[in-house]
Amino acid sequence: MWDYHVNSAKEVHVKANEPVNGMFYGSATTYRCAVPFSFAFDEGEDYEVVFDVQNRFCSVEISQFKREGDDWFRDSMATFTNRVDDSNSGCLADFRKSRLY
Repeated sequence: MWDYHVNSAKEVHVKANEPVNGMFYGSATTYRCAVPFSFAFDEGEDYEVVFDVQNRFCSVEISQFKREGDDWFRDSMATFTNRVDDSNSGCLADFRKSRLY
């Protein structure tokens, strides 16, 4: 299932069962965008988080790897966009916090 260039994907370990607030930032030609996300990953499970930029829209999709018999597949768990709404409100709260820099 690993079909990425060696420099385009990294394995990251996060604390399970607690919301992880993150943000992906990227660009396509002259358009730049960022996608905030907030997701609680289940303990003992493996996930893939994919950032995608298409025209003036970008998204992050979180999928869980699942197995049926000998076959593995990705089960989409959540999708976030560059629009701030209830799905990523945890990120918005963190973004609004005062910073020391």
